[in-house]
Amino acid sequence: MVTVLDPLGRVSNQNALSMIRVWGCDAFPFTGAVATDIWKRPGISWFELLATNFIFPKIQEAIKAEKYIFLYGAEEPKVIQEIEESLKKMIDDGFSIVAFNVTKSQLFWTRLESCMLSSYKPERTCTNPLCRTSSGSTPTSRRTAGLRSSQRGHGS
Repeated sequence: MVTVLDPLGRVSNQNALSMIRVWGCDAFPFTGAVATDIWKRPGISWFELLATNFIFPKIQEAIKAEKYIFLYGAEEPKVIQEIEESLKKMIDDGFSIVAFNVTKSQLFWTRLESCMLSSYKPERTCTNPLCRTSSGSTPTSRRTAGLRSSQRGHGS
C-alpha cells in the first residue's frame, strides 16, 4: 500500500500502488483524476500494458507479425496439457499462434490487478476529515468486490 498525501497533509490517494505499478511517474500526483485522464488517452490498451516483453519475452515481435496470441492457464495440470495439445495441433495446421501459460506468472497477475484497480474508481464514503481531498471530495476505492473475494484465497 502506498498512501499519498497532498502538500497540506490530506490524503489524496489511500492506495496509489496500482497506479505506480502501471504508470510510474506519469501518474503523479497519483490522484483519481490523473488516472481517469491517463485511461482516456488515445491508444491506451489494456493488452499492451499487460503484454510487455518483460512479462512475455518476444511478444512484441508476435504482435508486429500479427500472430494470434493466446494467454492461457488453469489450476489442473490435465487442463493445461489439453490446452497445449490443442494449441500444438493448431500450430501444426498452419495457424500463426504464440501462446503463453500465465498460470504461475505472478508478475502477469499483479500487473492485471494493477490495471484493473487503477482504472476502476467507485465512489467511497469516508467520514474521517483526513480522507478529504483538497477539492473536498473523498478518495475513490481501488478495489472491486470481485477482487476482494479472489484475494481471500491467495492470503492477501
